[in-house]
Amino acid sequence: MAAPMKKMARRANLVFSSLLKVKCGLDRECMCSTRARLKTVRTSLHRNFSYAHASSSSFVNVSILERNLSLHPTNTIGNCYATLADRNCWNCGRKNGFEDERFFCKCGIIQEVPDDITYFNILGVEMTFDLDLARLRKNFMQYQMKLHPDKFSQKSQEEKQLADDQSAMVNNAYFTLLKPLSRGLYLLEQNGQTLEEGTVKMNNEFLLEIMELNEQIAEATNKETVIQLGKDNNSMLQKMEKKLSEAFKADNISLAKEILQEMKYYDNLDIKIKDLQREQGIVF
Repeated sequence: MAAPMKKMARRANLVFSSLLKVKCGLDRECMCSTRARLKTVRTSLHRNFSYAHASSSSFVNVSILERNLSLHPTNTIGNCYATLADRNCWNCGRKNGFEDERFFCKCGIIQEVPDDITYFNILGVEMTFDLDLARLRKNFMQYQMKLHPDKFSQKSQEEKQLADDQSAMVNNAYFTLLKPLSRGLYLLEQNGQTLEEGTVKMNNEFLLEIMELNEQIAEATNKETVIQLGKDNNSMLQKMEKKLSEAFKADNISLAKEILQEMKYYDNLDIKIKDLQREQGIVF
């Protein structure tokens, strides 16, 4: 192994060891994904070693690798977003900003998936429960057009793979933020909370009500009843969506968590009702 290669390997190992140490000591509410940095280590090592092997020159740009592997641990969404200012193009090595180079460097090459940022940042919308859905859809369509496979038919295999990764990331972001329940759960996660079993104590009266509604759905035999069940459940989901919006506006995360837990039950009822509507040929 040439001297520059050995030097790069030693530095990469040091960074990799540091990442593992930080990963073990991360606060559970840390918003920045250490897993994403570990992924960058593997990708950068593979790319640089492959380049050195194929090139007639023994030179390897160690400084670019070091910058790509830099770690910026943080517990805030804002800082997590800011770390992308240090992202370097894997092709030309220049530092690129996220806002105007979300998917492509100015050299024209598609970039790696920046999975240490939020779905809101990815789609260029405000981080709030009350999203501008029209803007969300507009941005989604615009980004997917840029990442369409047809635009990469003549590109390298690596660029094709990066385009697939970017496209999948945009899809995940869009469909997570599109629906109130999944958007609320994602916001809850960004606030360091999850709906793990046992973390929210459910009211017995509420559980009895859900049980009765399930029985009504199971016993529904005519279209009129099924249609009414759907209307009633949609009305309840809309009321809960409004309450959830107010909870997030007030930064009342514990209340938002309780509402989301109840919304999950009504969302499950909605799935059952829609299945029943399809079985009975009810089309809206």
